[in-house]
Amino acid sequence: MATTTTNLGLTKPATSEAYNIAVFNTNADLTDGAIGNFAPKYSAAATYALGEFCLYSGAFYECTSAIETPEAWTSGHWTERTVGYVLAALKTLVDGKIANALFDANTILAATTNDTPAAVTIAEQKLLGRLTGGNIAAISIGISNDNIVQIDHASVADDDFARFTAYGLEGRSPAEVLSDIGAQAKATITENTVAAPALGTIANNTEYRCTHATPTAAPTMTIAAISANTTEFACNVIYKAKATSPSAPAVTNNSGKTIKYQGDGVVAGTFTPVAGTVYRLGWVWDGLYLNCYIKGV
Repeated sequence: MATTTTNLGLTKPATSEAYNIAVFNTNADLTDGAIGNFAPKYSAAATYALGEFCLYSGAFYECTSAIETPEAWTSGHWTERTVGYVLAALKTLVDGKIANALFDANTILAATTNDTPAAVTIAEQKLLGRLTGGNIAAISIGISNDNIVQIDHASVADDDFARFTAYGLEGRSPAEVLSDIGAQAKATITENTVAAPALGTIANNTEYRCTHATPTAAPTMTIAAISANTTEFACNVIYKAKATSPSAPAVTNNSGKTIKYQGDGVVAGTFTPVAGTVYRLGWVWDGLYLNCYIKGV
């Protein structure tokens, strides 16, 4: 009864069997195919890189001079190799390969010691990295120690400030930052250079500077309605009292609140300026009174 070889499965007829040309041909095809798996037959229409193998005239050859343009067989570009040499070369290529089965989705290859590559899976919200003193690892994204911070805001804009959220950083505009810390923007400065300045309705968070060197009248101004105790109203008016017969600024008070004058030149609630003196009037609504704090220089 016929048996088969271990590696290629070639049929080995029993000694009692008659010769069969079909069995011989099948064995020949199997042998030829196995050899062809190591290296293809040389083709004059192909190109070959340095180190590639081929079969030519029943022998194995290694390309020792790269063939970048297809050509007829040129022995000077090839070196004949034994089957053992070819097998050793294949073993070198196979040794150290990482099995595909190790690589699940979102897995990469990394090594923490020499010559020991291993698969590292990067889970959601992780980044591949290496912290000081540590090895290559999946590092968490977040706001804890040794985390990597991500932007946690869909509409961050240029010149925004950054604020931590539970998951990362978000952008905050200058106005939002002021609100976050309970502050307000710097005062707007308005200069008036006329001798008899008419300031109109004075605005919150504004400083009015009356800078004429020889004023002929005190400034006039209007205070708009203050609708609630929580309304913000704070501003400064700086002016120089005229040199002769100085008078206090004329204030049209539409705030609905009582004005209280305090400070320099104020006697019994009435402000009487001194000629040639520069005054700063600080207007502040505190929820109870509309205060005017006066300081002369």
